[in-house]
Amino acid sequence: MKERYKRVLLCMPPLPGVYYGVPPAPPVGIGYLSEVLSQNNIMNDVIDMRLGYKLEDLKNKIRQFKPDLIGFTVNTYRYDVPYSYIKVIKSKNYDIMVGGPQASIERKKIFKDLEIEYVTKYGGERLIIELCNGVPLGKINGLIYKKDNEIIENP
Repeated sequence: MKERYKRVLLCMPPLPGVYYGVPPAPPVGIGYLSEVLSQNNIMNDVIDMRLGYKLEDLKNKIRQFKPDLIGFTVNTYRYDVPYSYIKVIKSKNYDIMVGGPQASIERKKIFKDLEIEYVTKYGGERLIIELCNGVPLGKINGLIYKKDNEIIENP
């Protein structure tokens, strides 16, 4: 885990079987996160894989953008897709955070399924800014993280 994050990549995984063609709207939650990151002068980029991007495209985006934190939205339906992507792309070069409906439901259990650094429950706009700015992990509301092999869930 890093003390501060300066480059954040936000990923909306595909939802196989949900869309035929282009999704009806951009991912609003990721849009909010991207905007709040921009307002706080934190470099960020977004990849909406529902637009037909493949795993190789995500890998290329990571190589080009060089994030130090990657945030995944994980919906309950087909959560297996982002889980499989996270397992493939995991690297020591960046930390991974998951948020979204599945994260808010599963919370601590996700750490048993994935090698990640953070889980967010509920809204993440304030949380991601505090995390990027180096606020001590124990003081970030809504954050779940590992410390000394213990999973800690903040209020």
